[in-house]
Amino acid sequence: MEIGFDVGANIPSGVFVTHLLAAGFFFYVGGLNAAAGEPLGLVLNGVIGILLALVGVAAARITARR
Repeated sequence: MEIGFDVGANIPSGVFVTHLLAAGFFFYVGGLNAAAGEPLGLVLNGVIGILLALVGVAAARITARR
């Protein structure tokens, strides 16, 4: 299927890195929450970041099989 642009030869790595970038954003926001004295924000954003990283691993493995 033509999607209009070339995403490169190593698509699974790109999928994983994209998920890690999104997870990094949530870790950053969690750090800001911790600096503001809100530990619940740190925990929730940390959990979201970890889950995004795990989904990135799963999505990269699925993409590698196709």
